[in-house]
Amino acid sequence: MDIVLISALSIVACVICKLLEKESREFSFVITASVAIIITLLLISNISDITDTIESLLKKISIDEEFSEILFKSIGVCFISSLACDLCRDCNENAMASNVKMFGRVTVLVLAMPLYSSVISLIDEMLG
Repeated sequence: MDIVLISALSIVACVICKLLEKESREFSFVITASVAIIITLLLISNISDITDTIESLLKKISIDEEFSEILFKSIGVCFISSLACDLCRDCNENAMASNVKMFGRVTVLVLAMPLYSSVISLIDEMLG
């Protein structure tokens, strides 16, 4: 049911933006950004079921809670940076969009540092 609502909202917003694009590009962007934020908030409200399922699966295979936290933070960074990047591209700010995308990638790498440390420690134990 949510997909019907989101699809209808997106289509209506696109039509309104196309109609307003020539007259008020700024207002068109405000509509685009508002709809994107509404959709993201709807997504966040439904994401608890997914996170609960992933957490239970990770507990079954005895993965450290720190690693699941890294996973969820990384997914959040990806969603947020993707949304920001798309909004920048909608404003024809491609350089800014590229910077947001790169910052998101670097943030995920920084978040994953404990994983890299664990893998290096494991390799060191196996070799030593």
